[in-house]
Amino acid sequence: MGKPKRKNVSPLLKEAAKTRRTDGNEEDDVELLEEDSTTGPDTGDGVIADLKKFIRAENQDSRKCITEEIKRCTEERMTALENSLSFALTVNETLSKRLVTVEKRAEQAEQDFLRCAKRLCTLESELDDIQQSKMMDWLIFSGPAVPRRPRNGRENTPQMLSAMLAQLLEFQIDMDQISEVHREDRQIRVRFVTSRSGSDRDILFRNKTKLRGTGLYIRESLTKQRLTIFNELSLMKREKKIATVLTRSGTVFVVVSQGERPRPVRGE
Repeated sequence: MGKPKRKNVSPLLKEAAKTRRTDGNEEDDVELLEEDSTTGPDTGDGVIADLKKFIRAENQDSRKCITEEIKRCTEERMTALENSLSFALTVNETLSKRLVTVEKRAEQAEQDFLRCAKRLCTLESELDDIQQSKMMDWLIFSGPAVPRRPRNGRENTPQMLSAMLAQLLEFQIDMDQISEVHREDRQIRVRFVTSRSGSDRDILFRNKTKLRGTGLYIRESLTKQRLTIFNELSLMKREKKIATVLTRSGTVFVVVSQGERPRPVRGE
């Protein structure tokens, strides 16, 4: 037979036994040591095992709860993202349709605007032609040869104009062909009865080039738009950018280079 196994006694139990021996309870201490040495370690191992088992179970439950919570949160976030994406796609599709509609309307509005602008230009041109036709009977006499208007206003302007034309152009004007005369400083506006071919108005305007060097200028009365064009082209002529500018029957003509035929200018 082998030797009996020696029981392991915890150092804490030994220390407790020593303390009790000092109090005279040696026999009880031995029994306590034996009892503790018999039951203590086995009982501690069981508690530890149970504790480990409990911790494992708690860990498993915690892992399970955490996993489920993560899964739930992930699913909720995915659902929210899917809903947001679906909403964004719907909004984008709606905006795209609206954009197409707006672009079509804008294109239509631009076409309408161009038609209106074209029509407006046509109406303005027609109105300008009407206004110019009413001004065809007028001629404007100006330049240094025209004396200043007297301060007292006592002047027979038609007689003074007739004498000036007789002297500078050797032309005797028919007073019966004059309808209106408006005097301004160094300028006389005359309305004739008619502007048809062979009339005094026609003869005077066709012979205006014979007045070069006399200080007297004759020009047609023009609408505001045509006068602006004429003045701008006259400035270009002085700057030697064009050869000359002239008017015929209320239409402005430009000659860019010498030898070229006059070209009508219809707009600014």
